[in-house]
Amino acid sequence: MPRLDRFGQAPDENVARVVADAIDTIGKLGAEFVEVDLPLAELALPAATAIITGEFGPQHRQWLAEKRELYSEPVRRFIELSLLAPAADLQAAYRARCALQEELKRLFVSTGIHALAMPTLPCTSMPLADMVIARDMGRLIQYTCPWSLVGQPALSVPCGFTSQQLPVGLQLVGAPLNEKMIIRIGQAFQNATNWHSRRPVLTNT
Repeated sequence: MPRLDRFGQAPDENVARVVADAIDTIGKLGAEFVEVDLPLAELALPAATAIITGEFGPQHRQWLAEKRELYSEPVRRFIELSLLAPAADLQAAYRARCALQEELKRLFVSTGIHALAMPTLPCTSMPLADMVIARDMGRLIQYTCPWSLVGQPALSVPCGFTSQQLPVGLQLVGAPLNEKMIIRIGQAFQNATNWHSRRPVLTNT
């Protein structure tokens, strides 16, 4: 398991409990767990944000000029702000991405681990009316964005419910180009549990 404090805020207590139980289940299937450290994971969210911001505007510049009416006002503002993003910030983000890729390669080679196991999200879903994108989006992606940033294979499997009957996911992250391993682990977990066949109660909020 990676140190979660490197990725941002700690998971909610309910999420941590459910994921700990899932990891215990995988341990009973024969897996061994060690804690590992990824210091550069702290750079993942800022780097991803800088890349999204820096690349989005140039990709949409022509379309915005020709079809401005097809974009909502918030998206238009984001594109216009993106076009003002300093090139130096984007270059720094690319360097951070490369550094994290190298750190991950070294981690898997030096420790001999087959996968990382961690929560998919640090919290459960919330009513849409309560979500503030600027406040909540960063937290919602803090455990998943590092792997999207560096192109690392990752898999999320249902692993339980909180006391409020909200679903929780267990995220498995594999070595570069080793999707097969995390699929095997995920399949073994689902063969031993029935969380993937259960459904939460849905509401319209």
